[in-house]
This record gives sequence, structure tokens and C-alpha cells, in this order.
Amino acid sequence: MADNAQALSVLLPNKVKHFAQSTEQKSKTDQLDARLLCRLGLERALPAWQPPTPALRQLRVLSRERQSLTQQTVRLKAQRHAYQHSYQPVARTLDRLAARVQLLEQQLKVIGKGLAALLVAEPELARKLAHLTSVPGIGLTTAIVVVAETNGFGLMENERQLASYAGLDVVQRQSGLPAGATRISGRGKVRLRTALYLPAVSSLRVNPQQLAFYARLRARQPSGKPQGVLPVRAIESLAQMQQVFAEVPVLLLDATERPQHRPRAVVDRAADYSGKKKTDA
Repeated sequence: MADNAQALSVLLPNKVKHFAQSTEQKSKTDQLDARLLCRLGLERALPAWQPPTPALRQLRVLSRERQSLTQQTVRLKAQRHAYQHSYQPVARTLDRLAARVQLLEQQLKVIGKGLAALLVAEPELARKLAHLTSVPGIGLTTAIVVVAETNGFGLMENERQLASYAGLDVVQRQSGLPAGATRISGRGKVRLRTALYLPAVSSLRVNPQQLAFYARLRARQPSGKPQGVLPVRAIESLAQMQQVFAEVPVLLLDATERPQHRPRAVVDRAADYSGKKKTDA
């Protein structure tokens, strides 16, 4: 069984699909698919699959369970808050919602204790997590997700492969003279991108290299609006308006509110009024 496990290779679904499209095979049956996979294994040098260790499997299960419970807790708290501020909420319903939130929070505490016990029992795993948390902006929760979803970096050979696995690799679209804007591919694991988003934002405050990289990206798009900055009003007061239009002898200010014209007949409203002014073709 161990020899068979060592002989397994990695077959990504998208690579198999593209390889099948490159052949002249049009039909699709189980026998033809098996022959296609055999041909792929003979023509390509596929990397060997390394099964995760029991500790990494347990870490991945606990990490995904905690992510799922956290999402449920946030959703349930928002539901309870909305219902609590609704018209005449039922007290028993609020109590049941509070009990469900409390149950999820208790389960999250149990999962946290299980993760702590796992790190105590696995010193090598704890060493990898400590190495990741030494990076400014990355906490223990993010490090656990990264190690769990990458199988402890077992199949990663370089940083470019890791970025592609997370879907953070830059894709460029260009055909002829026009060139589109570069963007991330987004074809990797969503869990990794979700876990790395907030650490990337917080690293701008504590990591000078990240701040310099962000400044270079913003310099490439000078016409873009800065993040988190409200647009400045051209004229903020009546006195400023008089200064701007000092050469104008008379200023007329129209502050009346004009009602919107709507057809009286209900049948004609949908046809004659759509919220926008129609023009004849």
C-alpha cells in the first residue's frame, strides 16, 4: 500500500482538461478517459504526490472547521442584531438566537484548545508556525491557515509556485497594440487569499518594504483615487462661491425642489417612465 501511495502523481483537473482539448479526441467515455490519463502520464513528467502527515491533516480539519464556525457566528450575530432592532421582536426567538451564538463560541474555544494541544505535540509544526508569525502582519490564525492549506509547503519549490497556488500570480492580457491592465489570476485557493488579505493590509503599517511596494503600485496609476480618501469639494460655502465667481455681478441660487413627473395611469408608468430621460432614436 505504501509503494502504491509513493507511485501516485499529481493530476490537476485544469491541466487534464487542457491536455484533452489539445488532442483530437471528441468522444468522452470512461475507457477513453482512462486511455487519455495514461497517455498524459507517459508524455509528461508529473511530480509525485506526497500525502500529508497525520498532524497536517488534523491541522487542516481544525483550521477549516474554525473558519466555518467563525463565518456562521458572524452571520448569526448579524441576524440576531437585525431581529433585535426590528418591530416587536419575540423574546423567545432572541433567546434561541443567543443560545446558538453561545454554542458556536463554545465550539470555537474547544477547537482553539485542540489546536494548542496539537502544536505542543508537534514541535516541527510549531516551528513552522513560529517562523511565519515572525513576519510583520501575520498572526497565529493566518499562519495556521497557510500551513494547513499548503500541506506544510511540501510541494512548494519557490515563491512563484506558492503565489500561483494561492491565485495571487499576476496575469497580463495583451493582443497587438492594446494591453489590458494586469490583475491577479484568482485561480488558486480562496482560503489562502481570504486569510492573507487583512495581513497584507496591516503590513502597510509595520512593514516598510510592503509600504514601498504599495507606493510603487499607486504611482503607476496617478489618475486613480487614493484608497480611503474622500473627494474634496470644490466649493464648501457661500463666501467661497463669491470669491470664486468674483467677476460675476449677479448669482442666482435655485434651491427649489422640483417634483418628478410620473404618469397618472399605472399602466403607462412602466412604458413612459423608467427613471431616465428617454430620447427618440
